[in-house]
Amino acid sequence: MARLRWLWGRKPAPTPPPTPAETLPVAAFQNRIVGVVRFSFPALTGFASIPREAEAAKAVLYHPDRLARRFALFEALTLPSIQAQTDPDFQLGFVIGDDFPAPWRQRLESLLAQVPQAFLFPHAPAPNFRATHAAFKAADLTGATHLTSFRLDDDDAVDRKFIARLRHQAKSLYPLCRHSPYVISQNRGFYAETGEMGGDVYDVQERTPIGIGVALVAGVKSGHTVFIYNHRDLAERYNAYADAVTPAFVRSVHRDNDAKPHVAGSKRLIGQDEVRALIAQHFPFTVDDLKRL
Repeated sequence: MARLRWLWGRKPAPTPPPTPAETLPVAAFQNRIVGVVRFSFPALTGFASIPREAEAAKAVLYHPDRLARRFALFEALTLPSIQAQTDPDFQLGFVIGDDFPAPWRQRLESLLAQVPQAFLFPHAPAPNFRATHAAFKAADLTGATHLTSFRLDDDDAVDRKFIARLRHQAKSLYPLCRHSPYVISQNRGFYAETGEMGGDVYDVQERTPIGIGVALVAGVKSGHTVFIYNHRDLAERYNAYADAVTPAFVRSVHRDNDAKPHVAGSKRLIGQDEVRALIAQHFPFTVDDLKRL
């Protein structure tokens, strides 16, 4: 009994001091958001159907008919979605081949002059990760502790609040994931078929990260950027957060898709009236605009 009284009367052991990582305040999280778009870049890796030999890839990617279709989708989807962002504090690099055909390069430069956040990044044919990683490094990361790198294709769109939401998500998750890089994906959106593919527009609910707007948050000196792995594999490599609620993207389905578009999840969960209302609410275009693609 005496021993029990002695144990009960003891003062608790002092709490050990926190580790240095635990003492790092959230205020130390100085984040930069940078996206990269590969605009018909002749990468030596990363394609599903386009040849991986540089000259053969250029024959496909630089064909005038294909570039005309690509620019039409870019001007109808990607460009307006970038210009409509409610949070303008981001950078967006466009990786092109260093021999991108001059008339088309001039057209792209003219379009990007309308986007203060954009910069052009010509690069010789190279493996996909090497060229995109170089583009991220070319961004202005002055004073940043962390880089939120995201990817976007030149024929897809993100919703108006994508950057604002990504900034909030990255900061909110940092206290939980500060020890390692982490993934943020937007898993709810829409597929828009061009006229030659049927012209349908419908909702999708992905269960793995889709390439549109998927992001990786990592230390600026870590060497980790979002193109380090295939987007579908990111959640196997890193801690991941998926926004399954916000209608966040529009993916175009057309004859020039490198990989056959498929939904790793569910589709057509809501009716056309709700599809119309959500697209009008979240994007700078309408279902009728999409049906004219």
